[in-house]
Amino acid sequence: MNKQARVFVTQETLHSLAGAETYGSLVFLLPRGSVYQPAVRTMRAKLRGYDGQRDYILTVGDPAAIGLAVALAAAEGNGRVRLLRYDARGARYYAVDLDLYDRVPEAVTEVGEEASS
Repeated sequence: MNKQARVFVTQETLHSLAGAETYGSLVFLLPRGSVYQPAVRTMRAKLRGYDGQRDYILTVGDPAAIGLAVALAAAEGNGRVRLLRYDARGARYYAVDLDLYDRVPEAVTEVGEEASS
């Protein structure tokens, strides 16, 4: 069974994230505001089942929340993390695949494209 990709948004934001929804369903990890210790438990629970080859992290908000989300996603995703980056000039998102264990990275993909093997 092929699960739909999820886009884990580090924090709620006032900015429109409509373009990111084309990559998968949005899951907000934290509300707007400061990051405190309970955020670790909250994020860990929401990132349970994160798949580093299917799901994405959309980095918005507090840098502490971003760092925490990437670290927890990497732990859950066997060292693999997919980030969504926004290109303001092109007004679109694109994926960046990272691997903490330096395995051969997947190609950067756009919506509707498959990563090359």
